[in-house]
Amino acid sequence: MEQGVAPFFMLSNQLSHQILIFAQHPEYRKMKKIVLMGIPLLLIVLVITIYVCNRTIQKNSETYIYSTVSDIPYNKVGLLLGTSPKLKSGKANLYFDYRIKAATELYNAGKVKYILVSGDNRRNSYNEPEEMKKALIAAGIPDQRIILDYAGLRTLDSVVRAHLIFGLERFTLISQQFHNERAIYLAQQSHLQAIGYSAQDVSAYAGFKTNLRELLARVKVFVDIVTNNIIIIKYMQKLLFLFLLPLIPFSFPCHAQTTYQMVTRNYSPVTDSYPQEVSNFKKADSVYYFTVKVSKAYDDTLKRKVAEKVLYSPNDIYDGEVASYLNPTRLIDYSSPTIELITDSLFKGEDSIMTIIKKGLEFVSHYISFDDSLATAISRGDCKTLDVNHILQRKKGTCSEYTNLFTALMRKKGIPCRFVAGFIFIPEQKFYGCHAWAECYLKQYGWMAVDPQSGKSWLPTTIIRLFAGTDYTDCGLNSFMDLVPKSIEIVKE
Repeated sequence: MEQGVAPFFMLSNQLSHQILIFAQHPEYRKMKKIVLMGIPLLLIVLVITIYVCNRTIQKNSETYIYSTVSDIPYNKVGLLLGTSPKLKSGKANLYFDYRIKAATELYNAGKVKYILVSGDNRRNSYNEPEEMKKALIAAGIPDQRIILDYAGLRTLDSVVRAHLIFGLERFTLISQQFHNERAIYLAQQSHLQAIGYSAQDVSAYAGFKTNLRELLARVKVFVDIVTNNIIIIKYMQKLLFLFLLPLIPFSFPCHAQTTYQMVTRNYSPVTDSYPQEVSNFKKADSVYYFTVKVSKAYDDTLKRKVAEKVLYSPNDIYDGEVASYLNPTRLIDYSSPTIELITDSLFKGEDSIMTIIKKGLEFVSHYISFDDSLATAISRGDCKTLDVNHILQRKKGTCSEYTNLFTALMRKKGIPCRFVAGFIFIPEQKFYGCHAWAECYLKQYGWMAVDPQSGKSWLPTTIIRLFAGTDYTDCGLNSFMDLVPKSIEIVKE
């Protein structure tokens, strides 16, 4: 035996001897007995826990699940829960195909009017909502009937955001039955009225991993409840989250004109400009009292046609006040090569200002993903709105970030654009809060409101412009609370 190997074998023998002595020690035997008895006990507890969680969810959701189109009640909105069109193996994901088929069946039968697609888009290379939208359009559902939520990272997120972000109190869930059961139970914990339409399921063999994961997901539901991760919506209705509310067609009643009686902490003259008209204005005790009539600009056919015919010219000259909305600011700096690259490629050859605006809206609404954590931080005053360079890096934000990026693109292109902040008020849906959007200046027309977050032009009368500026800091706000009226009510006419 070599000289270097002998000590190793001596050490190994000594170690083995010590292990044998320890194994015969009474404490070791006692500990071993506890472990051997504890493992089966833990398994029993785990099995019971899974069974109770599973049974509770099934029991509470079974009367709200439908499998035939003819039986299911009408809801204005169907909430389609996201998944990927392909499996990791590259094969088609049948869960995806069957959910698209189910959503199409509901829409074609007139059981839903809009489809809200909620899925995961935390990476640029992975976009469940967009993939589902493409499939829905291919199935014959009109683009304007499809709304996307890019932050449905979990079923819990999709359900809670359906109300907190999109203003829904009731909706139809669209997924496989096992998924609908859990989603309905989550909705019940948030005091929402949800029913489920069950898409065709896959075979037991193909869905084995998914079904196993579902059992654990149902346990996680109760962990969320215990740790208060389930948001109780009835309390959230009383809170006003700054820059949290995206605009979607089905959330807002389409009134031609709405008149509000308001009391505010601060006031800006932009409140009294088209398509708004202020009357009965007075200031007393450091607060402002006024009536504001908000008209739906889109219904003004003559002015709308003027806007649609305005041609783009890079050499347009604007007067001093309007020209200031072409300048860069600290928050809206468009000098970066990225902004130049985007504007050059996105608007190349376009000679219609409306086309440029619409392309900018579409780009921004897809480029940025909504950031719930930032919205909450801003509403608490923990941070401010982000500048354009940070937005380009993060590709996430709230309505103010969407507005900042869109405004930068317009100014880079030579179109005056201003930052606007105001208030949304829909009492019939118990839905209200602060919002930010943009207004572009068109010659022969004036300022036209657009919403970069939703990608839509022409805003409804449920949104009231209160402040405007070259950016958020220029709006003349003393604090976030300036955006929240001390009182507001709709005047019946």
